[in-house]
Amino acid sequence: MKKVKGKFLQLRFDGHTIALSTSCSLQTTTQYSSDAKTKDEALGPSSGDAEWVDWTMSVEALVGVSEQLTEAKLRRLQLNLAELDAEFFLAADGKGSVPDGDWTPGNAEEMGVARFGGKVTIESISTNAPTEGNASFSVNFKAASPLVEITE
Repeated sequence: MKKVKGKFLQLRFDGHTIALSTSCSLQTTTQYSSDAKTKDEALGPSSGDAEWVDWTMSVEALVGVSEQLTEAKLRRLQLNLAELDAEFFLAADGKGSVPDGDWTPGNAEEMGVARFGGKVTIESISTNAPTEGNASFSVNFKAASPLVEITE
């Protein structure tokens, strides 16, 4: 049985991962029509008809300098209302440091992971500067297109 270490799962935006990332996530949520129930049906919960899958991505990272996407670069993109190409993928070699040219996708299927992508906008950025310890930030990305599996 193979297990996937969290370090191997990456998000990237316009071909770049986020510098000093400590965690990332992809969340999918099925959206249902609210008008599917009729007066002729029994009372009780009804999920309605599934209509589409909404999705979001989020990243938590340390504030710092790198060739990758930083807090400052992301905030500039947000202020410009940029739409980004987003990907969720298994890194080709997540064991060491960031490879030259940034993280690249590996063979996800052999680890039970699929590669997905779509367009996103930056919904929110929150920077945390504690009295002690490193400054950190979190970014939430909102879908601007359907999420699709990338098979190339």
